[in-house]
Amino acid sequence: MGVEKPDALGRTPYNLLLIGSDTRDTTADCNLGGDCADGGAGANADVEMLVHLSADRTNISVMSIPRDLMTNLPACTDPTTGTSTNASYGQINGTLDEGPSCTAKAVHELTNIPIDDFAMVDFGGVEAMSNALGGVNVCVSSNMYDLNSGLKLTAGTHSLEGKSALEFLRTRDSFGDGSDNVGRTTATHIFFTDMINKLKSSGTLSDPIALLSIANAATKALTVSPDIDSPVKLVEMAQDMNKVPTNRITFTTMQNQADPENNSRVLIAPGAQTLFNAIANDQSLSPAPGSSAGPRTPATTSTASATRHRRCRRPTSPSASTTAPRSTAGPTT
Repeated sequence: MGVEKPDALGRTPYNLLLIGSDTRDTTADCNLGGDCADGGAGANADVEMLVHLSADRTNISVMSIPRDLMTNLPACTDPTTGTSTNASYGQINGTLDEGPSCTAKAVHELTNIPIDDFAMVDFGGVEAMSNALGGVNVCVSSNMYDLNSGLKLTAGTHSLEGKSALEFLRTRDSFGDGSDNVGRTTATHIFFTDMINKLKSSGTLSDPIALLSIANAATKALTVSPDIDSPVKLVEMAQDMNKVPTNRITFTTMQNQADPENNSRVLIAPGAQTLFNAIANDQSLSPAPGSSAGPRTPATTSTASATRHRRCRRPTSPSASTTAPRSTAGPTT
């Protein structure tokens, strides 16, 4: 969706939309996610993260889109069921009910950033992938107990895989304001940061055999767009991303503000369009190499490098660098 802009050398960036589905259309997902009183009908995108790999392969920007964002939604036809919906105004995570390609279309129309591929994972897929990775180490500074997700952690470092990994990704009460838009996004950024650090420090991303094993597991755990539907294609993508050092990988959340019509929903906020333009124009959100200054993009958003979460997190208040401010303030360092 959309056309990537080549750089002066003819190289093009790559944009992957990662989608976390809350679908409960199988017994396994119902058991993991609970709340199946409606029979598991329907699907929503709990997580929407746009991963931007620069044309020169020197930096990666990961932008989260709040699941409760209210915006204009496109007309879509589910390629599996043939069900169609008209263009409307609504919550962006509901587009997943017409399939992941509809969510990708909605993100493209919201941001005007080309979407090259998508990868979607459900509850069972999170368990399978975390097991394939051999767990992900996370560190928290105090005890955590999330009644909704079931997560229980004592202060310190833990290797999360299987059900515990899913509980961490689904937690929200223990981070930020306890909402899906801040708390859960914070947990997601922490988890992916530590996953990247583990894969790079262990050399997994440079080991073709280990990488192929993970890619084989991924093809069973993920629903992906046709261009990345084989282990070999996933390996090629991972090797491209492995060229980027961790201090050039930046997580951010698009600027959003409370919806005056509904306290549990959010709207696009000032500065978001600047962020969208920066990513669409292949501007890095990371500090320039050798610089301690903030991101060189003009985007007015708070960002966090993949190397900035190595200390334990305080579960009651996320790092200011993991969520976008609801204002036009400059980057937080």
